[in-house]
Parts: sequence; structure tokens; C-alpha cells
Amino acid sequence: MPFMKPIFVLPLLTASVLCLLVACSGKAPDTSTVSQALSLPPESGAAVATDAGSTATPEAAPPGAASAPAASSTPIPAATDDIWKALDKQGYALQKAVDGNAWKDAQAAADAIRDLCAALPAHASKLSSDQQNQLQQQVTLIATYAGKLDAAAQSGNAGDAKDNYKKLNDTLGGIVRFP
Repeated sequence: MPFMKPIFVLPLLTASVLCLLVACSGKAPDTSTVSQALSLPPESGAAVATDAGSTATPEAAPPGAASAPAASSTPIPAATDDIWKALDKQGYALQKAVDGNAWKDAQAAADAIRDLCAALPAHASKLSSDQQNQLQQQVTLIATYAGKLDAAAQSGNAGDAKDNYKKLNDTLGGIVRFP
């Protein structure tokens, strides 16, 4: 009776799809804390100041754990129009850096684009729910491509850096500008 197996798979697929729909219920992540990313502990193992003003001694990360991203130094404008202007400026800086193989500059511009894009969903309240979901997907893709561009640029892999620049730029260009 091999033809009965799909019947048993269907409830599993349905349950998986339902879980995905519930998990992606359209809630946009809180982007108000974009500039409050965790910073790496100092290499000396000295005490680290926390947000509350107290100090804490950093604990060693477990082997194989991913390191936390560095704190963002990108200023996020309050007005949506200013975010778009900053994205245009950083897009130009990224293109110039990639064209000139200036990998440190490319990393900085890609990080700024990632941070600025992460702030967009908080300004998208007038968009429909479908448009907000699409924007969130694009923001996630931009963060992915910026991270890959960073890694390729840091390792000096110009081919991968340029490929990820193209993907990042295409995704950024696909975002519908909203006021």
C-alpha cells in the first residue's frame, strides 16, 4: 500500500504550514533598537559597562558560538524622507567602494545600508499588511547580503563581494519608496 503514504504526510505538511503562518503573522520586529546592538567584549577580559551604568565581567562564549555584531554607528534619521536620502548616499558610497576595491569602505557602507533599511518597517504604518510583509522580507535579504558582502570583503574575495553587492543593490532597488 505505498499509495497511502501521502495521506499521512498531508497532515504533517498542513501543520508545518500553519506553524509558519502563525510564526510569520505579520508582526514587524521592533527596529527602534537598531543602534543598540550588542558589542563584543574587550579582549583583555576587563569589566564591561552595561546600559544601566553598572559593570559586568564578560563571560567566554561557548565554542562554535557566533560572535555578536558590533554596535551600530549609523545615525538613523527620524524622518522617513531623510532615511531614503541617507540610503541613496550610502548606496553611492557602496558602489564607489566596490568599483574601487576599497573593501573597508564597502563594509562600512553595507553596514550603514543594513541599519538604515532595518529602520524602514517602523515608518511603514501606512502600507498595507502585504506591503509591510514584503518590506520586511526585503530588509531581511538586505541584512543577509550585507553580512555576506562584509565577510567576502574582509577575506579579500572580490568576486563574492561584487556578487553580494549586486544582490544587495537589486533588493534595495526593489523596495517601493514610501513617504
